[in-house]
Amino acid sequence: MGILSVQNLKGDKVGEFNVADDILNKKVQPYLVKDVVVAYLADLRQGTHSTKGTSDVAGSTRKLYRQKGTGNARVGSAKAINRRHGGVQFGPKPRKHGVKVNKKVSRSVLVFAFAEAIRTSKLAVIDKLALESLKSKHAKELLSTWNSKNVLFVEDSKFDDNFMYATRNFNCFKLVSQDKLNVYDLFKYHRILISEEAIKIFTSRIS
Repeated sequence: MGILSVQNLKGDKVGEFNVADDILNKKVQPYLVKDVVVAYLADLRQGTHSTKGTSDVAGSTRKLYRQKGTGNARVGSAKAINRRHGGVQFGPKPRKHGVKVNKKVSRSVLVFAFAEAIRTSKLAVIDKLALESLKSKHAKELLSTWNSKNVLFVEDSKFDDNFMYATRNFNCFKLVSQDKLNVYDLFKYHRILISEEAIKIFTSRIS
């Protein structure tokens, strides 16, 4: 059983939280982590890119000039792929970029990434993610308090209004609920601040 300190946003210890050994001792193969991260990033792609082929380009299919006798190279219609404003050959079309990953693998890697965040001391349990004011300067102070360039905040379901408004203008902050916590974010962010309620729900769900 691992014991984590529960702190407030100023970094002062206010309690303790126990994490089960089956979470802390989780190990997976590195290639599985890579597969899950690739699948996550692939799902983020919209897949709406599209180009026009020769049949999609507007225009006449008339041969521009006769085949022989002009001294020029032979040519077809203005929609040919080798002409300006012509079609694109083998160009991208709308499609899904998703990659299938086994659910058990995804779950195992998520537990491992969470345990790794605890082992490397990048994860901290906060009693309550709330600010007294919605001013941005209070959110900016969190970077120096936790000595980090970027911070991932994890709440049980809904964030405090002041906290949301104070952090929304910063690209270095990300707010997610515990059910949206993913492997990519667990590795990407230098600091992870998770509320006490959120870690209770999250650990009971993955254990």
